[in-house]
Parts: sequence; structure tokens; C-alpha cells
Amino acid sequence: SAQIQRSRGDLRILTDSMPGQRLPAGLRDARLQLNLHGSALDTTLNWDSEHMGTVKAQASTQLNWLDAGVQWSPQAPVQGWIEANLPQVGAWSLLAPPGWRVQGTLASRVALSGTRSQPQWQGRLQADNLAVRSAVQGIEFSQGQLIARLQGQQLILERLNLRGAGTQGGELQAQGQLGWQASNAAFELANPMGSAKLLLKMQAKGLRVSNRADRRLAVSGEVTAEMDKGQWRMSGLVQADQALFILPEESTPSLSSDVRVVRTEITPPAKIPHTSATSWLGTPDVQIRLDLGSDFQVQGQGLQTRLAGQVLLVSNSTTRGLPRLTGQVRTEGGRYKAYGQQLDIDTGVLRFNGAYDNPDLDIIALRPNLSQRVGVQVSGTALLPRIRLY
Repeated sequence: SAQIQRSRGDLRILTDSMPGQRLPAGLRDARLQLNLHGSALDTTLNWDSEHMGTVKAQASTQLNWLDAGVQWSPQAPVQGWIEANLPQVGAWSLLAPPGWRVQGTLASRVALSGTRSQPQWQGRLQADNLAVRSAVQGIEFSQGQLIARLQGQQLILERLNLRGAGTQGGELQAQGQLGWQASNAAFELANPMGSAKLLLKMQAKGLRVSNRADRRLAVSGEVTAEMDKGQWRMSGLVQADQALFILPEESTPSLSSDVRVVRTEITPPAKIPHTSATSWLGTPDVQIRLDLGSDFQVQGQGLQTRLAGQVLLVSNSTTRGLPRLTGQVRTEGGRYKAYGQQLDIDTGVLRFNGAYDNPDLDIIALRPNLSQRVGVQVSGTALLPRIRLY
């Protein structure tokens, strides 16, 4: 037998309620115990704290003693259970990317039976008061709830819903299931999801995706995500209900030409050999149609207009995982300031046929209230535009 147990002391955790400060976890008990009697192996875990919740678990199985050592047979029976209750703490944010905050409570009760190669899970998971926030991106989802159940070798997502920012932030709903088939052989670390099968359907209704002052976006639509034999696919239609993007002005402050920054004793970074990026998820196959809707406003850099149109977003092995856009975006009215004049946009078309950041341009902006058509014409591409008086 072996046991690891807390004898004294506590942990301090970060919380969103007190930014920059650490709250004592209020640890009362932390104990992990392992007992081996003949071929029977039993483990027990107990975690009890005031602010980091409680987790209790117990598991047992059978080992085979051989001349070459100990063997855990694929047909060895397994049995156990786990019960967890985690309160609303900011420690969830440790699992999120930098700059993101995640909150929520979690309650679960799961039982385990079957064999090592064919484990059978039964139980329920429920998370309440879910919230995801990124101040930099203007993303703020709250009032979320997740209800799922484990059945055999499947995780069935009965409900996942999140509310967008504000009183009219809209809602995101999702349902689906994740199934997996354990292998009789050793677990393959190179492809842990190779035997997994996922089906996830997401629906947005007026969901406010971004609520920044210079970037507001609310969308509706449906997206389906599937994964089978390690291949990930996404498809659907997303429409912008309302959008406002304010482009940064070209008059952004910069250093004068007579200011020089000199750095000394800087060791150049070591060169990292270039290798092709690989992922156990492979290259996703994405086909999503994007509709700009009837209220997609763009302002800044002398431009003020409304955009309309549809484009198809494609990303797969043929494009080497890079996003490609196909379609056309056009301006609906608007004005453009150039050469000290306020010009009316007569023609404004962006044609996408490949790289998302380099569409073909067909733009004509004219001086208003003149009998002659006089203005500016822009052609070429976004990365290499050609501008001339018209």
C-alpha cells in the first residue's frame, strides 16, 4: 500500500472577483491511496476544499503476475466511480488561452464498469453559470449551461447554450455526441482520436460575437462539425445580422525620422529548423458560406459604406489548411474621402478567388453634383492596387 496525504498547508488560487490577488483554497483534505493485495488493485482519491470544490473517486481492477513482470490484461475487469462538485472559481481560466477568462460550476457523478479494453461509463455532467470572456477580442458569453450524459462509450451532449453580451446578445445552442472505441492494443499516443467519432450541431440566433467599440458583430446560422477516423469536417451557413468595423486611421502616431532606437548586447535567437506542422487532428475540411447580410457597415481610412454579398470559406488538404475565399463582395452606396474631396462610391466590387486577404478590386468613386464623371478608380488587387484619376 502507498498513500500521499496532505498534513498541513494550503493552496492559493487566482479568482476573477479579486483580480491580481490570490484566494486561499480552504483545503481540508487531499489524499491519494493505492492498495495492492494479490492481484487486486484498489485506488482511492479524496479532495475536499472550501473554494476549489470536492472530488471523490474510487477504482479497482485485476493484475496478472507473470515471470516477466506485471501485466494488465485488456480483459481485466474495471470498476469504479467519481463524484465531483466544483464551485464558481477563476481557476478555470488557467485552462484557457492567455487573455481569456472562463467561469462556471461543475457537478458530476459517473460510474465505471466493463473491462480495460471495453470500459462502460454511466453518469451525468452538468455545468451551470458558464461564462467565457476576452476583453481584447470583445467576446463575452455568459449565462451558459451544459448538460451531458455518459452512456457506454459515448458522451451525449444534450444541451449547451450561451448568451451573447448585452440585453440583445442572442444565443448559441449546441447538441451532439462523441463516441470512442478503445483498442485492445496499447494506447496510441500519436493518434489518440483516431477511433473517436464526433457529431456536433451548433445554431446561433442573433449571437453577438464581438462587442468592441470598433468591432461589433452579431451572427445567425447553423454549423455542423463532424469527426470520423481522425478526419475533421465543418460545414454550414453563417449570416451577419449586424456588423460595424472601424478601420484604424493611417494617421496613427509613429516615431519621427530623427528618432533611432539602439539596442546593444543582443544575442540573436537560435535558428529553428523549419519542419512541416503536423497534428493528430489532421487537416480539417471546412466549407462554410458567409453572408454579409443587410447591415454590414465599414468605416475608417476615409471610407464609409455598407458591404453586401456572399463568399464561400474553404480550407482542406488541397489548400494545405490555409483559408481560401470564393465569391464577391460589393458596396451599397457610401462615400470615400480622397485628395481632400468627399467622393460618392459609384462602383465597389471585391472579387475573391483564392487568398482571403488579396481580392481583385474594381472601385470607382466620383465627385458628386458634377455633369462630368470625375473621381478616382482603383483596380488591381488588395496587396498591389492601382490607383488613378478617373
